Amino acid sequence: MARYDYDLGIIGGGAAGLTAAAGAIQFGAKTILIEKSTKLGGDCLHYGCVPSKTLIRTAGVYSLLKRSKEFGLPEIQLPPVDLGAVMDRVKSVIEKIQQHDSAERFCGLGAKVVFGNPSFLDDHTVILDGKNIAAKSWIIATGSSPALPPVEDLATVPYWTNETIFNQRKLPTSLIVLGGGPIGLELAQALGRLGSKTTIVEFMDQILGPEDADLAAILETRLKEEGIKIYKSTKALSVQYVDSTIQLTVATDSGKGQTSVLKADALLVAAGRKPNIDGLRLEAAGVKFTPRGIPTNARMKTNINHIYACGDVNGQLPFTHVAGYEAGIALTNAILRLPRKADYGKNRLVHLYRSGSSQYRPE
Repeated sequence: MARYDYDLGIIGGGAAGLTAAAGAIQFGAKTILIEKSTKLGGDCLHYGCVPSKTLIRTAGVYSLLKRSKEFGLPEIQLPPVDLGAVMDRVKSVIEKIQQHDSAERFCGLGAKVVFGNPSFLDDHTVILDGKNIAAKSWIIATGSSPALPPVEDLATVPYWTNETIFNQRKLPTSLIVLGGGPIGLELAQALGRLGSKTTIVEFMDQILGPEDADLAAILETRLKEEGIKIYKSTKALSVQYVDSTIQLTVATDSGKGQTSVLKADALLVAAGRKPNIDGLRLEAAGVKFTPRGIPTNARMKTNINHIYACGDVNGQLPFTHVAGYEAGIALTNAILRLPRKADYGKNRLVHLYRSGSSQYRPE
């Protein structure tokens, strides 16, 4: 019988990976958790749920202060926002939660936690910093990253993504947001409420493309009432950075119509996500993958029976609560050998969101 260093190896220390690690330890499995960055917590803690919802809360408070007269209160003359101070608060909230998602905590629970970029040698073994690590089963939970749209010269201009926006210290007078999905919309509204003149450019004929049209229309009306400009059915063609100004050339009718140039001080790219699979050498393990991610069945199994994929990397539903749920499914199958399947029904997802969102409630 083959012998392995660990019962379970987990690649990725975000919501899915941490859920799997905590559960595996409780089940008595010898577990190793590998994270590529220097801290655990993943996208949700450092670039997603926690910082964005904290920023949204701050922007909401500022917006209400500006509307004090509507509530029968004295009108307040507010000074401009110090974005640096706002982002300091965002980081303080991240640091508070980081204590619960620390390597020390998970090591104390009984897991082995290491940092670096692993790659598969075969279906049971990865190599990390020149050392082989073998596990009976693996869970891939590497998440996703911002995808860059095919906009000419985009790489030559300074642009933000959700991974860099929370490092900014100066509020731009004007901002172009490329992408009308959840990430683009929430950050556009937050920066708009703080004082940036904000414009959203969306390729589809509605914002929140996959969602119900009535819901999208209600949100669009609200955003416009707050002063945000929205261009729909509009394709970004090229971009230049001239005299410290972003100049984005766009075409209406999703790229087939008349062109025009939009100008702003800053550009936020929020035009989709891509799975974090580069460098894993999945082919060495025999794991099939596509540009959308690693396909799995309802038990979170890949085409290799003892390798699982959960969270954003499998291309299903890119939500933190879903990632944690899928990790539980993978863990049940990998460690307990119980044939549990994922259920993505509406009522189930609502329950997951309500029960799992309190950890990341903005302060």
